Amino acid sequence: MDVTVQLVGFKELAEALRELPQNIAKNALRSAVGAGAAEIRKQAKANAEGVRDTGTLARSIYQKQIREQSNNEKQVFYVGARQGKSYQKVGKKGVNKDAFYARFVELGHFSRRTEKGFERVMRNANRGGVNNQRLADQVQAGTVKWVPAHPFLRPAFDVKKDAAVTAMGDKIAERLAKIRVGK
Repeated sequence: MDVTVQLVGFKELAEALRELPQNIAKNALRSAVGAGAAEIRKQAKANAEGVRDTGTLARSIYQKQIREQSNNEKQVFYVGARQGKSYQKVGKKGVNKDAFYARFVELGHFSRRTEKGFERVMRNANRGGVNNQRLADQVQAGTVKWVPAHPFLRPAFDVKKDAAVTAMGDKIAERLAKIRVGK
């Protein structure tokens, strides 16, 4: 999910950033967008703490600047959950930060009972007709059930988007004040 936030009515800010050297303007913009992303990340962590008892999902939430998509006039940050084998044992204490199941919690999934005991099986309902028919048969037979979504990322954005814009404005004003005092 890509979200673009455009600030309207900030012509003076854009002019002030253009007057600054490029690296200072880019750093000010990066710190401002990072402050906005931090607001959303904090709320997502708070939302995720109530989803599972282990805390892995909350620990896995991160924010990261995407340098390849960022430049002097645009900064891109991702807020998401770490996934993959490389995050299974992280740091000196070997803490697990692999929340491979984050998208299933966010969007919901199918689960089924097998002969070996309860095993979660995630199915994509948009696969070819054979899989859809097989899945429909399993749902009708009661061997597969839909596990509802417990979103944590999207509600974090919805709740904190205004606070993120405010944090970005405050941070850029702070950075510009520091630069002007230094001159």
